[in-house]
Amino acid sequence: MQISSKRNLISVFTLVFVLLASLPLKAQNRDFSDNELKSFSKVVVEVITIQQNTQREMIAIIQENNLTVPRFNQMMTQAQELGEEGIEGTEEEKRVFFIVANAFDGIQDRMIDELTKAIVSKGLSLERYEAILQLYQSDAEFQARVHTLAEEN
Repeated sequence: MQISSKRNLISVFTLVFVLLASLPLKAQNRDFSDNELKSFSKVVVEVITIQQNTQREMIAIIQENNLTVPRFNQMMTQAQELGEEGIEGTEEEKRVFFIVANAFDGIQDRMIDELTKAIVSKGLSLERYEAILQLYQSDAEFQARVHTLAEEN
């Protein structure tokens, strides 16, 4: 298993919008239609639900393999910073860590596919969603506009 390819995996446990970790950010664009912003506000609910379900599934896999989430995250951090050989723990713990990390491959791929379908089903391209999300996360005035439009629905 290539731990370096798992660099963004740990973000699943800490970021609300994991899709950003998987896709490159584009330059900010402030020219969004009200319909795009309404679609964005609807899809965010789906995105959060998909991410929460995926997180629960990943936590269950960790626990079913007799690891804790903090220990798994610690081992993942060690692997990212020091490589696979830098992971500290018993041989059994390391073996289980790799089983869990490998199980996450399919789950993460499925989650990204579900997120993409949810975004596209609301009439947004991934690029538009990214651009709206980036601006939403960085601009309070823009957030207020999105919230106002969402309340109109």
